[in-house]
Amino acid sequence: MKKKLTEDQYLELLNHLLLSNDFEGFKLILRDFIKESGYKNTSEKTPLRRETLYSALKPEKKPAFITVKSILNALNLEIIIKKKRE
Repeated sequence: MKKKLTEDQYLELLNHLLLSNDFEGFKLILRDFIKESGYKNTSEKTPLRRETLYSALKPEKKPAFITVKSILNALNLEIIIKKKRE
């Protein structure tokens, strides 16, 4: 049985995957996070239909940045850009 992650654990994992350039892993964890929130609930906060939202995060798909941004916005999440440490 798969152990449920806390919201903080999801956020930490999503940040780690994004910083590691693991977009496939990022999509999978984002999909799991949405499952916890509910696809219907999340899609109601985006311009995307529930089916489109589900399809966009399939492993074989490469969603546009605006799609990912819409999903993150619906989840009340944001991406912060900052200069890399040297």
